[in-house]
Amino acid sequence: MMETVSRKERALLPCKTLEDSSLHIKFYSEEHIMQLVQSIGEVGMVTPLLVWKNPSEKKYQILNGHYRIRAARRLKLSSVPCHIVNGDEECSMKVYCQSHILHRSLGPIEEAYMIERFLSKGLTMERIGHFFKHDKSWVSRRRKLLLKLHPRVRQLLEEGELKPRLAQELTKLPQDNEEQEKVYALLTKHRATKDTACKFIDWWLRATDEEKKAVEHASTLFPTLQRGPKDLAKERLDNWDTIITNLQQLIKSNKDINNWWPMEEWDHVYHSTLKLATTIQSNIKGEPRHAKNNRRSTTDAIF
Repeated sequence: MMETVSRKERALLPCKTLEDSSLHIKFYSEEHIMQLVQSIGEVGMVTPLLVWKNPSEKKYQILNGHYRIRAARRLKLSSVPCHIVNGDEECSMKVYCQSHILHRSLGPIEEAYMIERFLSKGLTMERIGHFFKHDKSWVSRRRKLLLKLHPRVRQLLEEGELKPRLAQELTKLPQDNEEQEKVYALLTKHRATKDTACKFIDWWLRATDEEKKAVEHASTLFPTLQRGPKDLAKERLDNWDTIITNLQQLIKSNKDINNWWPMEEWDHVYHSTLKLATTIQSNIKGEPRHAKNNRRSTTDAIF
């Protein structure tokens, strides 16, 4: 069980005994540091740093105050006022999260890096979500910003050029080519709203190479192509059939499926497919041929 947090202890600690938290990303705004240098030089350090003493080390880890300590060092201050958090490492990580959340000083990429750090410490998705006051699905989505964004697109997010909601949608696109950058450029060019961006990315994932090339030179995000809904549906179903066949081959060639099958993604696909089957059956008379022959349930017929 996590120890109770206590911040009653206050001390004047030497700057040389303070080090960055392992959760902190080494990125700083030079302008903000200079503003703090001027402020601290004039009135002193009004707000103490928040630090944690690791029992296995001699130094204190900074939980909140990474900019202030850099300003203090530039002013060549030998010591700074600190509030000392008493507790175990999990306690210190929770305090780090919540202190930054209160000050709204965490960027989405920093949150993603922290999530990876927590996972490396053996914490569960649910536990990490508790730290950030979000659920497991939010943790998973934030993590994708780090794992599935192309580095150049991720840099746009770090610099504030790209909004987290749009970045989350871009993670649906392949990371190992230029599609994320290309789609982002198109959305920016056409000044797409959030809803339009979401719809366009979903469209792009289903689009053919011909359609993608057309939209790159079109004056609108959704150029009208002379293709009927039957042709589009047939194309999607053909792609779907290929995906299912590939998955079946993968399962046959890799035993112990319980140890590696991505259950979260499978759960989403499973329920989406059931929803699609229900929609089709409620609008089309009769049953698929294989369903008539086998008289199996809708789920069995699909899977």
